[in-house]
Amino acid sequence: MLDLKDHSLIQYQSVHISYPFVDIFGDGYSSFQYQEYILLTSTSTIGLAGTAAYGTIPVPAVFNPDLQAYKYVHSHSHDIIVEAFAVNTTFPTRIAKTRFSPLEEEGRWPLAFYKNATNQPAFTNPAIGCDNQILFYNTTLSTGTNEPVHIKGDIGIAAPYFLGGAKFKNVYGIKVDVAFIENNMVPCQDLKGYHGTGPGDSGA
Repeated sequence: MLDLKDHSLIQYQSVHISYPFVDIFGDGYSSFQYQEYILLTSTSTIGLAGTAAYGTIPVPAVFNPDLQAYKYVHSHSHDIIVEAFAVNTTFPTRIAKTRFSPLEEEGRWPLAFYKNATNQPAFTNPAIGCDNQILFYNTTLSTGTNEPVHIKGDIGIAAPYFLGGAKFKNVYGIKVDVAFIENNMVPCQDLKGYHGTGPGDSGA
């Protein structure tokens, strides 16, 4: 249990390396996302401690740009680049880099896919518990002029955060802000068959 009274909740950035559609109960129906590492702003003590509480490995990092994940490279480009550097080394080492550009049309996957994949309960060790973070795609943060933008680009992740390290090209995704609520340390068994709470977070 994380006691919040000794911590201040400050803004922080993170990169989640998740593997969705994991059927931990073998029922052919329940989907969970496995997370072994999460890259987090190195000064966020509450984020680092909260991540470790699940058995997930928190990786203290600095980001470029800082707290501006959707910032264009410059005024004449629509490219969006984010880099993460590990800080627990003699010299900051780049451990992740993404470069995306917006698409004029819907990408390979519809919005319902992203709602499904991002709202699956997350776990590292099911015996500890699951993180039931619910992302809502139907608030004013994510609709109207703020609706999701489909993007395409490249991702690079260093080892050991992705086995052997890897670079992926022509990756599809979305750029979006979402409201969320988080239910911490939910027994994973209680989330068997979970597929969201309603149209805002269910892609089923």
